[in-house]
Amino acid sequence: MMKFNTLILVALCLLSFERANPSPSDTNTPSIDNLIPVVINEHLHHSLPADWINEYQKIMTNLKNLLPLHQIYYHSIDIYAWNDKVADPYLGIEGGAYISVQNDDLNQKLFVMEINNNEFLQDHIHRYSVIAHEYFHTYQMTLNKHANKYDDHPTSFKTKWLIEGSAASFESIYIQQHYSKNYFLSAQNQVNLEAIQNPNIFENYNSYKKDTNYSSSVFLVLVLAKELQLAGHTEDQSFRLILKDFMQGNPNKMTWKRVFHTTFNISVSDFYTKASKYQPSIRTVLPTSSLTLESIFNSGFIGSS
Repeated sequence: MMKFNTLILVALCLLSFERANPSPSDTNTPSIDNLIPVVINEHLHHSLPADWINEYQKIMTNLKNLLPLHQIYYHSIDIYAWNDKVADPYLGIEGGAYISVQNDDLNQKLFVMEINNNEFLQDHIHRYSVIAHEYFHTYQMTLNKHANKYDDHPTSFKTKWLIEGSAASFESIYIQQHYSKNYFLSAQNQVNLEAIQNPNIFENYNSYKKDTNYSSSVFLVLVLAKELQLAGHTEDQSFRLILKDFMQGNPNKMTWKRVFHTTFNISVSDFYTKASKYQPSIRTVLPTSSLTLESIFNSGFIGSS
């Protein structure tokens, strides 16, 4: 697990290098009539069990139907997946689980899943949840142009708990819905006390030692969902605001707090104050077991503006 988490962090630091001259898509979002699907190329290694490949195909079909990817800020994705019992089989592709760039080209995303062999031997649900998690990152990158910029760019977007907490919450809802397993409780339950005492540290990827499997980031996302419900939104509306509407507001390093306030009608500092009143336990903020991704993304709800 340590290798897995470390490789994610390294890969995230390598995300997307911006071209010297921005294309029209950097400044203008195409109309819905002009959207073209992202091209997805799959490279599934023979070291992967046949039942995993079959399940992968089902999951990808579900995800593409739920969250179709369009060529707004990038054009294609190359997916590489293999069992870690073999040495990295693809030239130039490092192991781990991450989204990065292909050939230093902003138009080409690299979607890597090196699956720990123990997950196959022990029937660990992470071998499937990782697919949903990484796919959601590719969806985030179709919503927010700044999520496609390299980390040090002055207008990239790298607020960790909103990026990773959302992706990890998405994967848990997917697993709960399709496999009837509570991944929040089984894998994202190590909430650090800092999540209520100093939640701002989880804005930075350097907080990984206090964010095991993104448990603290997930906790903050779920607290935000609870607060939105207390403010009058339904549960599915609350998660749509977090998982879609906020990213669609194109937050970046300089604007994310303003977009946060506009989207959720609460300032970041006021939200952190509210979070400090919660018990640092994932059990206190779990979504309902009846929540579905379709109810979140297909509700037709339009967030605040």
